[in-house]
Amino acid sequence: MANLKARLLGGWLGDRLLRDLVVSNVEPVHRRFRRIRVGASWLGEAPPGAGDKVQIYLPDVGARTYTPFDIGRGSEAFSLLFYLHGDTPGARFARGIEVGNTLRVLGPGRSIPLESLALPIALFGDETSLGIARSVYELEDAGARSTAHLEVSSVDDAGAACAALGLSDATLIVRDDNDGHLEEVARRLSASTRDGGTIVLTGRASSIQKLRALLRSGSRRPQSVKAYWADGKRGLD
Repeated sequence: MANLKARLLGGWLGDRLLRDLVVSNVEPVHRRFRRIRVGASWLGEAPPGAGDKVQIYLPDVGARTYTPFDIGRGSEAFSLLFYLHGDTPGARFARGIEVGNTLRVLGPGRSIPLESLALPIALFGDETSLGIARSVYELEDAGARSTAHLEVSSVDDAGAACAALGLSDATLIVRDDNDGHLEEVARRLSASTRDGGTIVLTGRASSIQKLRALLRSGSRRPQSVKAYWADGKRGLD
């Protein structure tokens, strides 16, 4: 049964809040990732900023949140990356997207205001964070000074997607079932911001919580935090 938000967005409320984006390109980045290009004339008046979010309405399910990147200046378009993880509603929806489809969305809206953060940025995340990692690398003057440190299930899978997105220098660390890998991540985040900057923590809620505890005894750099998902729960905003 559809949840309350899904029912509301599928009815009169959705007609008032949702806006349409048309898919102009679909690219299988890897067997576990798809990149799409979407656009609409209304983006000329309300373009997303770096680190913003859009929430795509999935009929009978609700909304799932993604990070726009490759935001075209004056082209009224941007890209989204989908992680095809298992048989989740979001993954099933993403596998079915074709050129010419219309996506109904909420937003763009604020999520992590990258342009207001002190550079360089040291980003932590996982396979769901590749969109915002790309956004970090696109920031003017960020360049090679910003870094991405990602916990992943497969270095081969995530590495192929990173290469396609221009993130070949991202550090990929295999996720340990006991989270022992997070000590190494914390050391890398601290080292990357030793001379200044901001630590941005995204992805799995439990990993973020443990990293924040580890960082209390190390880096004193400002942090920006946004959990994208939690074990046993649907996608978070």
